[in-house]
Amino acid sequence: MTRFDLDHPDFRSARADAGRLKFSHWRHLMPGITAGAGDKTPPWTLVRIADPVQRNRYRHPGQTDDSPVQLQCDSCHQLDSGDFPVPPVEGPSPAPRARCFGAYMLPITYENQCRTCHPLSYESDSADVVPHGQSPGQIRRWLQGNYVGQYLEHNPQLLEQYLPPRPLPGAPSLPLQETARKRIDHRVAVAEAMLSQAVCGKCHLCLPSDRPGLAAVVPPQIPQAWLNYARFDHSAHRAVNCRQCHPRAYADDPQASRRSSDVLIPRRDTCLACHGPRRVTAEGLQGGARFDCAECHQYHHGSVQGIGAQVRDPQHKLDLQQFLSGGSSERTDNIAREKPRQ
Repeated sequence: MTRFDLDHPDFRSARADAGRLKFSHWRHLMPGITAGAGDKTPPWTLVRIADPVQRNRYRHPGQTDDSPVQLQCDSCHQLDSGDFPVPPVEGPSPAPRARCFGAYMLPITYENQCRTCHPLSYESDSADVVPHGQSPGQIRRWLQGNYVGQYLEHNPQLLEQYLPPRPLPGAPSLPLQETARKRIDHRVAVAEAMLSQAVCGKCHLCLPSDRPGLAAVVPPQIPQAWLNYARFDHSAHRAVNCRQCHPRAYADDPQASRRSSDVLIPRRDTCLACHGPRRVTAEGLQGGARFDCAECHQYHHGSVQGIGAQVRDPQHKLDLQQFLSGGSSERTDNIAREKPRQ
C-alpha cells in the first residue's frame, strides 16, 4: 500500500462503538435538549441550571434565562481545558493522559460535561446529590451517613442519651431502639429506588440483580482515541467546520444519529475530500493535502493512540554501547573484540 486515495481500506477501529452509555447526539443538539415534536417533557432552559457560573457557560449572546439550552460541539468537545468559557467544574475527575497539546479531544467526564444538567439527585425536593462513580455499596453507606447526620441534626438530644455499658461476652444482648434505624433504612431504600429508576439508569446500562437496592452499572468504556492505528491532529483541522466531518452529530441532518451505538467518526471517503491529489470535480476543488502513509502513520506502532510512554518502554534499559550495537550485550562484546577499522 503506497497511496491513501488508491490503496487504503476503510477505518477498522470506527466500525462499532465500544461505549456503553445511553446517549443521543441528535437529542442533545436539539434546542432545549428535547426529543423533538411530540415530546411532552418541558425543554431544558438556562434558568433550570442552578449554578450561575455554569449557566453562563452555556449561554449564547442575546439569550435570557428563559431561553432553551442550545448545545454545540464545543460545549462538550474541547482540545484543551482552557478552551471552555469558564473553568471546568470542580470535583473528582479522572486526569486525562498526557498528549500532544491540542492534538486530541479531552476525555468526556461526568463532572465537566454532564453534571450541570444531570445532577445525581436522590430526592425530588432536595438539591443534595450523591457522588458519581461509586459502587452500590459505597452509595448506600453514603446515603446512610447522610440520613444519620440529618436525624441527629434534628434530634440533638440523641447525643445526650446515656449509653449502657457493653454486655460481657456470653451475656444476652440488650434490646435496641429500632425506630430511628427503621426510618433511616426506609429513606435509604426510597433514595436508592429513585436513583435506579430515574437517575443512574437514564445514562447507564445496569447489571441484572435479584437483590434490592441499587444495581451495579456496566462500565462505560468510552474510547479516549478512536483511530487506534493512526495519528490525527485536531488542531490542524480547526479551521474546518465540525459539520464537514461529523454531519450526523447535528439534529437537523437527515441522517442524524439517534442511537448511542452509532459511530460518528469520519470514514475514508470523508478524508479523501482533502487527502488526495489536487483536482477539480463537479462539487468543486478537492484534494491538495498530503496523502502519503507517513502523514497519518508512524513506524513500529508509534502511532497507536491512547497508550502512554510506559507501554512503549523496553523491558531492560541499555547503556550507550549496547544501544549503539543493537541492544544485545553479547553483540557488544563481539564488536569490542573486532579489530577497529583504520
